[in-house]
Amino acid sequence: MNNEEQGHELGWDDVVEKESADFIVLEAGDYDFSVKYVEKARHTPNPMNTNKNKLPACNKAVIHIEIMDADGNTVTLKENLFLHSKTEGMICAFFTCLGMRKKGEKLQMNWNEVVTKTGRCTITKTPGKKDPTMFFNNVKKFIPADEGLSYETNEF
Repeated sequence: MNNEEQGHELGWDDVVEKESADFIVLEAGDYDFSVKYVEKARHTPNPMNTNKNKLPACNKAVIHIEIMDADGNTVTLKENLFLHSKTEGMICAFFTCLGMRKKGEKLQMNWNEVVTKTGRCTITKTPGKKDPTMFFNNVKKFIPADEGLSYETNEF
């Protein structure tokens, strides 16, 4: 990651001028994407969540992917891939989608190699929990490289 992407600290009296970028929400469907970078982070569950099925503390890969919408705008999405046995299927699907793994094969994860790789995924459009009029995008699934199209969205 270069310094521009990483940013820098601002002082209390600094001058600011850069407007925030417009937030673009993609329509639900299948999209090609490119992996821009991966952050290695840690998932810490909310102690107030008493759901017995909640994911315990574990490592996570925060995948930054770039997608071009129908109008030619570039949209960057962040997707969490939790490094836990409960979510191993999604991790395998991610590496399979990039062509780095074949279905049914074992793979040692190499996160450094995923940057600049391309794949295809199904995006959902989800209303916000606090404000149902605001929508967010999430990856519903990663489409295996040899499938090309997702039949869930009736594309042929």
